[in-house]
Amino acid sequence: MWSVQLATRPNLSAEDKTEEYTLTTPSGEEHQFVGIVDVARWATATAFE
Repeated sequence: MWSVQLATRPNLSAEDKTEEYTLTTPSGEEHQFVGIVDVARWATATAFE
């Protein structure tokens, strides 16, 4: 859950908050996000699937 830890850092840079992230799951499915908070939301929602 690195994304949750990063998203909740008090000194998170503006760049990290708004940067575009692309993650690829082990099955090859690609997910795109704008901002680390969106990554953290997705990671939390799918962590136990």
